[in-house]
Amino acid sequence: MRKVLDVGQKAKQMLGRTPESIETIRPLRDGVIADFIATEGMLRQFIKRTKTMFDFRRPCTLICVPSGATPVERRGDYETAISAGARRAYLIEESVAAAIGAGLPVDETTGSMVLDIVGGTADIAVLSLGGVVQARSLRCAVKAIDEAIIRDVRLRNHLLIGETNAERIKIEVGTASHLVNGRLAEILIRGRDLRQGKPKSIVLGPKDIAEALEDPVEELAGFVQRTLEDLPPRYRPISASAAFISPEVVPC
Repeated sequence: MRKVLDVGQKAKQMLGRTPESIETIRPLRDGVIADFIATEGMLRQFIKRTKTMFDFRRPCTLICVPSGATPVERRGDYETAISAGARRAYLIEESVAAAIGAGLPVDETTGSMVLDIVGGTADIAVLSLGGVVQARSLRCAVKAIDEAIIRDVRLRNHLLIGETNAERIKIEVGTASHLVNGRLAEILIRGRDLRQGKPKSIVLGPKDIAEALEDPVEELAGFVQRTLEDLPPRYRPISASAAFISPEVVPC
């Protein structure tokens, strides 16, 4: 029988460091549930923490779902939350939650666009008068960016790095241009040399990261452009804003 040892940041720190008896998994994939048992166990842990912090017996939960999630996937999210101990479960599209969190004027007549880039999906939505004019999902987001960095470092420098290193590169010097905040930024990373099989250190700069992220950035840009082109004429031009949300799942 599987037993949940830890969730969230502590579980993330175990990636690649566990013995054979312990498995680290990602219960969500592309923004939807991939492992219902693990997801239910994770939610139980989060609900248990809220009980301890706020003395809730059975708290209500608000779950963000991708715009492109199917009715079956949404139903699975709802039932998993209820099974995990939530009194009620409400679903909201990720892009709508991001727009509200970013303080966009979603209740005004002017259309507002939000691009929400999370772990498995990038959601884009155009909102006006408190409603969604258009919403779409693209399965190219934070995970794809990490994979692009890993692949580029392997091909250009013959260096094998893990997800943790790729995420650190993305957070510290991730950029689509050659300058970060008007200054040159560099990062020292360590990995395994694929030719010699020994540990090796290299220094990456903004140019290296920009080249590594070229494909996912172009895909995201094309995604935004197609969405704008398909908008009804009355919503052009719109005020656009991007909200970047951390891929980690943290208890509220």
